[in-house]
Amino acid sequence: MSLDEQIAYAKEKGYSSFGVECSKFYKSIDFEGFKSKSELEKFVKENSKYIEVVEDEYGEFSVEQKFNSRNDRIFLNSNHVYQIGNKVHKAFDEGTAIVDSENTDLI
Repeated sequence: MSLDEQIAYAKEKGYSSFGVECSKFYKSIDFEGFKSKSELEKFVKENSKYIEVVEDEYGEFSVEQKFNSRNDRIFLNSNHVYQIGNKVHKAFDEGTAIVDSENTDLI
């Protein structure tokens, strides 16, 4: 989905999508404006809620949106949680916790 489609989908469903927040933030970054690698690293660290440094299989590093490789990122709320039926899913940097809705205090 395009960013506009993601925004419309979240609005239609009545929630604020963390994936959309990350996309908007990422789109607003002027990467050409950084004067040094350390300046970019500091910026990423300060904004790690929305962006992260990712290493690919060739050892190359890039700045990407948080949870960019997750197919469910559009469904995440600001707490990185979403619910399908009676199952609540919480996204972490490494994996997902899934519990019954009555056990959300466990995640």
